[in-house]
This record gives sequence, structure tokens and C-alpha cells, in this order.
Amino acid sequence: MLTIILLSAALGAPGRILKDPMHPRSIRHVAIARFSLFILCTLFAVGCSGGGEDSDGDGRVGGRVRFLNAVPELASIEISIDQKREVINLPYGQVSDYIDIDNPRFILEAFSSVSPLALTADEFSANEDESYILILQGDPEIGDDGNYDISPTIYLEESEDPADGRFFLRLIHSAPSVENSVEAFLTSGVVTPGILPIIEKVSFRRSSPYFSGRADDAVLSLFSSDGDNSRFVAETPVISYQDGDVVTAVLLDDYGRSGRYNVILISDRD
Repeated sequence: MLTIILLSAALGAPGRILKDPMHPRSIRHVAIARFSLFILCTLFAVGCSGGGEDSDGDGRVGGRVRFLNAVPELASIEISIDQKREVINLPYGQVSDYIDIDNPRFILEAFSSVSPLALTADEFSANEDESYILILQGDPEIGDDGNYDISPTIYLEESEDPADGRFFLRLIHSAPSVENSVEAFLTSGVVTPGILPIIEKVSFRRSSPYFSGRADDAVLSLFSSDGDNSRFVAETPVISYQDGDVVTAVLLDDYGRSGRYNVILISDRD
């Protein structure tokens, strides 16, 4: 937390200038001045070591973070930041509002809505003036203790704007039952032989770089790839990508792992 220091004037009322520097009153004023300078320098050093600088004067030195529940077995999740409950009943497949983070490093705890015990407790970094999405994901395997393991992962959102007439799109793989990496195609609705993917080889819990595309209407189709074999996974309806859009696509298991998959689109500019 940023330490704000109020610097007060030196003790004692201002005195007249004495001609004799060795006069006892002159020596006393010099000592007070030196002591006051020492105190001010010490306070300044303490304030500057408080964990970061608040460049915009809003009282925090962390970024802002929003959360996505991507754990197929959990209908809702609650989230605490540095032991303060910030998100309550976040449904599966839904994204929270942004939460302002006071410090550049923070502790996240996630809870199911039916238990007071934390499912996970992890430390993350969020730099000032940066925006992030933190996705709570489930590992493909159930742990030895019989509980479903949670793997939160934080992803930096793009702060730069696309060039005129273009949009940005990236893909995050958050479907634990899709074991192979995933590739993405933008089409008018049909993936024809020979068409090249816009995004390749995104494995579970990974994010692709942002793809820059021409603003247009398109279908985003996802396929899992295993060497020369590809299998259709999910696709969106026709989406009108606008000039300046910055979009994160997230691949999710259907709730309860029904064998179907969903892809949701999240604007990085909300």
C-alpha cells in the first residue's frame, strides 16, 4: 500500500539571523535544522520503499483483474483477494467485473459456494495500469485426495489498439477434457480444405498471441489437432468483428463435462 507522508515544518518559530555563528543560540538553531532534515530524509526513504509508486495518484500500485470460472464441476465460485471477499457466486462460464488490486502482488483464494474451505490459495502479480483476466481452471485429473484440482492462471490483456480497420483476437484453452492442442480458423462458416489456421497449437491453460484480422463478419471454428488428425471441437455463430475490437476467445468444457464444448468471446475493452 502506498505510504503518503505529510512533511511538516521544522520545530520552533523562525528566529532572526545571528551574526556570530558560534553564539549558543546559533548552534542550537543549526542542530534543530540538521535534526529536522534527518527526520524528513528518513520519512522520505520509508515512503519510497512501500512496494511501488502510485503513478496516477489513485492510492493503489496494482492493476485491475477480472475472473472467469472455468471449472466444469463447480456451478459457482467465490473469490477472495488478500483475505477480502471480492466476488460472490460467480457462475460457471461467467466473467466477473474488474477488481482494482491495491498492491502489485496479491493472494487469491477460491471457494466453492457450499464450503468454507479454500479450494486454492495462490500468489499473483498485477502491475499498475495493466488489465488482466484470471481464469480458474480444473486440471484434467482428480487429485489423490479425491478433490478436483484447481489451477488459476492469470493472463495479461492487450493494452494497445489495433491498426485502423482491424481487430485483435486471441485464444485461451481452458477445456481440461480436450487433451490435445487447439487451432482456430476464421471463416464465413465452412472450413474448407487447404485453409490455414489463424492460431495454432494452443495447449491447455495456454494463451495464443493476439491475431490481427480485418474487421468483418466471421465464424470462429476450433479444432483439436493430434499430428495429422484434426477433430472439430466448437465454433461461434457469425460474429461481426468491429474496427478496434480486442477479443479473447476461451474454450470451455460444457458444464458437467457432457462431452460438448463451448467457446465464449470476451471483450478486452470492457
